[in-house]
Amino acid sequence: MTVTCFSRIFSRGIAIAHPRRWAIWIVLVHLMSGMAIARENTPPNGDDLITGLVIDQTLTFVGHEFSSNFANAWKELPCLDHRILTIYERPSASWGSLVWVEYEHQMAFRAFLAPTKAKLKSTAEGAAQLVCNRVTELDIQKALFVDPDLARDEL
Repeated sequence: MTVTCFSRIFSRGIAIAHPRRWAIWIVLVHLMSGMAIARENTPPNGDDLITGLVIDQTLTFVGHEFSSNFANAWKELPCLDHRILTIYERPSASWGSLVWVEYEHQMAFRAFLAPTKAKLKSTAEGAAQLVCNRVTELDIQKALFVDPDLARDEL
């Protein structure tokens, strides 16, 4: 196997003659640009960069539609900040889909969805409101209940 060298390629006044050097140059430029973007986007107080997520772990079209409608309704609610929710689905041919929403490994909402799109948007919007209330209750419960024998996620 022979390796052919590129003809001289000039990029910003730097001559790159070998394919390995060219690939190394591309990787270095990419890494440096990524570090510059990360430096610009870091919050000044050191908070987490990823907050307020709704993670879609659904499998079917109905589950994805529910998740999409839920996320749109969740954006409009006041309890969006610093909360990460996960939406799971267990599809069934005879019953439809069992969908549940978890917050910090605790179930905040669970419902069966029919295999059709009927009432899917209203169900998702109602679920978002219920999850908002449940998440607020869980946060209050964590703040008020202190037990030295239990970890925070065991409450």
